[in-house]
Amino acid sequence: MNEQIREQLSALMDGELPTAERDLLLRRISAEPALRDWWRRQHRAREVMRNEVSPMMEVDLSVRVMDALADDSAMRVPQIAAKAAGPAWWRPVAGLAVAASVATVAVLGVQGLQRESDAPTLIAERVPAENLGTPIWASRSARNADITTVSTGDDMRRVRDARLDAYLASHAEQAMMLGSSPWMPYSQADR
Repeated sequence: MNEQIREQLSALMDGELPTAERDLLLRRISAEPALRDWWRRQHRAREVMRNEVSPMMEVDLSVRVMDALADDSAMRVPQIAAKAAGPAWWRPVAGLAVAASVATVAVLGVQGLQRESDAPTLIAERVPAENLGTPIWASRSARNADITTVSTGDDMRRVRDARLDAYLASHAEQAMMLGSSPWMPYSQADR
């Protein structure tokens, strides 16, 4: 850097450089790293002499970062090429394994849906409506009226137990698929 450029930079720092020369010098500073570094050093020295230095000093890491990136990318290119050149026989096998897994899940899912839709229908077909019994009032004069049912005996109890078991099993299965607990907390209401 010659003396004339240093004088122009000094005049630019003091705000005494004509507009035409200022634009030319600013373009030159942005194009030449040596001028940019000198410009930064001069401004830093000026700030120190005027006691204008901020506690957070400006650190320019751009050059070191660019060098590190250049070194890193130069090292990675051969590694990537070496990995790509390895055996490729596993790719079709992996594709086949994924396809088989998807097909298995689809078949099992359809079978599960068919079982769920058939279960309530079969239970409803097994229970005749006339065997359910009719509710009657035990006593009209009682303060707390209780509802009782007239049943046909043990056959009715087994049908109800089978229906309840199927309902509980269906509820547990659906609750498990949704990720929650299949059992409700038990609470007893006081009368």
